[in-house]
Amino acid sequence: MKKTILILSIFTISLFIFGCTTNLEQSMQDMINQYKGNEIVNTFYTAMETKNYDLLDPHYSEEFLEVSSKEETEQFYTSINNKLGNLIDYNITYVNFETMSTLGGTTKTTVLTISSSYEKGEATETLTIIEKNGIEKLHGWNINSKALILN
Repeated sequence: MKKTILILSIFTISLFIFGCTTNLEQSMQDMINQYKGNEIVNTFYTAMETKNYDLLDPHYSEEFLEVSSKEETEQFYTSINNKLGNLIDYNITYVNFETMSTLGGTTKTTVLTISSSYEKGEATETLTIIEKNGIEKLHGWNINSKALILN
């Protein structure tokens, strides 16, 4: 009897964990799908593909441009392109949200993890998008790739 209860308990716990994991995976997939059509994401990767970085001008946050000027940022993009080659494909793999409310309003921060393929290697990129007063802006970008060091 004790063995039967133990087996049923393990089975029930396993089903619960599987159910929670399945729901989390579905929720993540829903969030990823939501950002596949995002204007900033699409414009960012169109700019990378076409090397027309001016497309990004209306999408930079003030804070982004305080860290690096437009000219420095474009030099960085060009350098990355020279090292990695042309962008082949990209896929959003993870989405993380954070919302902060203050007396000045609400700011929503979204960090997207993106797996990207270039001619000379693979990369993991993060795009940080902030939304203030219903307006989304590109707040940050990071790229990690072995090919940046090896090429």
